[in-house]
Amino acid sequence: MPSAGKAATGEILLEANDLEGTHDDIRTLFKIERLQIRRGQKMAVVGSNGCGKSTLLTALAGKSRGVTGKVQLQPGSRVAVVEQATDYDPEKTVAEIVLQKATSPQAIACRAYRAAALKPDDTKSFQNAMEAMDETNAWAWEEHATKVMHELGLNDELQQRKISETSGGEERRVALASAMVDIQGTDLLILDEPTNHLSAEGCDWLQERLNQEEDLSVVLVTHDRYFLDEVCDEILEIDGLGSVYSHPGSWQTFLERRGKRFADRASTVDAAKTQLKRAEAWMARGARGRGTKNKAQISGYHTTKDQAEAIISADDGAPELSKNFAKKNEKSGSKVPVLQLVNATVTVPGRGDIFKKISFSFQRGQKIGVSGPNGAGKSTFLKTLAGELELDEGTRTEDYDLRLGYLSQEPPPWKDPTQRVMQVVAEMAEDVLAAQGGFFADAQSMSREKATAQLLRTVNFAPERWQTQVQMLSGGERRRVQLLRVLASNPNVLLMDEPTNDLDAVTVDALERLLQDFEGTIVLVSHDRSLLDGVCNMHLVLERGKGMKVWQGSHAELREFEKAKLQRMSVVDVVEETIAPEEPTPQQVLQKQDFKEDRNRKKNEKKFKKVEEKIEKMEQKLAQVGDDIQKNFADPDKMAKLVAEQQKLEVEQEALYEQWEELGEALAA
Repeated sequence: MPSAGKAATGEILLEANDLEGTHDDIRTLFKIERLQIRRGQKMAVVGSNGCGKSTLLTALAGKSRGVTGKVQLQPGSRVAVVEQATDYDPEKTVAEIVLQKATSPQAIACRAYRAAALKPDDTKSFQNAMEAMDETNAWAWEEHATKVMHELGLNDELQQRKISETSGGEERRVALASAMVDIQGTDLLILDEPTNHLSAEGCDWLQERLNQEEDLSVVLVTHDRYFLDEVCDEILEIDGLGSVYSHPGSWQTFLERRGKRFADRASTVDAAKTQLKRAEAWMARGARGRGTKNKAQISGYHTTKDQAEAIISADDGAPELSKNFAKKNEKSGSKVPVLQLVNATVTVPGRGDIFKKISFSFQRGQKIGVSGPNGAGKSTFLKTLAGELELDEGTRTEDYDLRLGYLSQEPPPWKDPTQRVMQVVAEMAEDVLAAQGGFFADAQSMSREKATAQLLRTVNFAPERWQTQVQMLSGGERRRVQLLRVLASNPNVLLMDEPTNDLDAVTVDALERLLQDFEGTIVLVSHDRSLLDGVCNMHLVLERGKGMKVWQGSHAELREFEKAKLQRMSVVDVVEETIAPEEPTPQQVLQKQDFKEDRNRKKNEKKFKKVEEKIEKMEQKLAQVGDDIQKNFADPDKMAKLVAEQQKLEVEQEALYEQWEELGEALAA
């Protein structure tokens, strides 16, 4: 493939040559002749599940699992990696892991200072640690790390939990926080699905933070197309057949170029089929007269046959999740709610009210997103709608013809883990045939076998995995089967909790089109902002332990509104209204000027006095902090906090002195 890298003048940070990735040393995942990552470049790797995206990322990180070739990193460069799998000491707390995994000079200095403080007799080590803290300006680093954890949804309570007591999503956020606390000292950041389990606010923060670091190189895998477009300047596509393609530009540009490639491939395959048909017809005909086909002709036939069959067998078609779905699904004109909550309250022992006194009527055809920060109760809300959780207060009612399809975040257990994928999906095909189509077009005319194959192709399930036992499936494969199970039940209400988890970006793009075509009711919880914007035009905003607000509009508009609201809350505006006289006399002008000057002087005198009082209080605070620093010199935790507080107070003190001088000059004028 051509060298992958944007046309920037940035120096080459990483170069890989002759990379070849395989699955179990049998199936070729990708072959890359040359790949360059330049300083400041941000690249997304896309492709279907199982094509080798994570394998490529581990190779670029210097781990050669299943990959041959050569990867060269510029000497002295620092690489941070966030993989999907983690391996942490179960007895460590979240905060301990984040602080210990960091590798920046500030983090190293902090750990050395902590260790030295535990050995009061070793004055030399303690002095060296103090100097390192000063040289790296690390006194406020732990406070910075705590702030990063908060931004990624790891609050104070979570930070003190043992990692063994956290959920899988929380553990993924710990891994991300471990990399992000040191982002300023990182040259190359490798991220595998970084937005999984992040709230919309967390995605926004991560996106902005990566964009702030202009010299940071990023290689990532994500199914979040909005995040991809905002962060990345190039897309590297692994096609699942061993080839790799580079696409500079946006997600839409990638789709257009990829679509053209599939169209060209389809033309080539059609031509090969025609050529093969003609060759076989020629071979089947007898020789003219008494002649025979010579060896050269027969050899030419076999060559043509082999070439045509190779082209045809290599064709996997253009993945298109929605192409086999019927666009029509029953839609009633009835105004009777298909599902309704009235004064619904759910309480979880040890956590209190998750949501309180929520009332909402879900109408046919509505497409509703559920928003709120991590811990707001979005998954609990969907479980309540699905009837899996009983209400502590209020009522849940459903229409007589409700057919509910619930895609939970955690797949249900297999009835028989030893069943093959085809066996499980064949049972679903029977439901599809019994429903006379439902979601699936022309199901009435299909055989059971054909319907099974169509269902599997619908979600781009790799044919070589159809005979795999379901207990051996990957997360992405399991998610596809779970999605098929929900759709095959022919629902008229879809409840979907993070449907994009473990799916690749191409399949997510097609899933969006499917949901757009669905004419039933959708209630969708997702961190994928692009999916929410593409599907939903109404949002229910949950606040932990409180009620619910309804937002009419897109998710992007909701986020802009929330940002503006936060800005308004953080700024106090004072508006003075004045009514000017029609035409003031010269005497009135002078009187007004004198009055204004006198009023301004009195205001400045009051401000000057208040600033002097603040300066006095600030000096008292600084003196107290100075005393506390002397008393707690050997306690690294307290010392770091006190020094950070001292630095903050000194900045505030400097601002007060500047204000004091400006007011003094105004009064002296």
